Amino acid sequence: MYQRLIIDDMNYIEELKDPRWQRKRLEVMQADKFTCQMCFRSDKPLNVHHKKYIKGYKAWEYETNELITLCEDCHKKVHREEKKMECMKIIFENIFDKIRQIACL
Repeated sequence: MYQRLIIDDMNYIEELKDPRWQRKRLEVMQADKFTCQMCFRSDKPLNVHHKKYIKGYKAWEYETNELITLCEDCHKKVHREEKKMECMKIIFENIFDKIRQIACL
C-alpha cells in the first residue's frame, strides 16, 4: 500500500507540471483575484487547492468552483485540518462499530 501511495503521489506531482493544470490554476487564481480566499492576503505565495478529490480525475479536470486560491500558510492549515477530520472520522467509525457489536449481543 505504501508503494502505491508513492506512485500516486509521483503521478500527481507530474500532473501539476502539465500545461492543462497550469491553465486551470491561472483561471482559478484570476477568478479569485490573486488573493487567498481564507486570509484575503495577496502579498504571499499562492496555491490552488482542490476542495475535494474525485477518484480518476486529473488535477485540471475539476470545475473552477471545486478549486480555491489559498496562500501557502492557509493551504497548510487546510490540509492539517483535513487530516484531523479524517482521523476523527476513523475514530467515530470504530466507536459506532463497537456500539453496533454491543447492540447485537
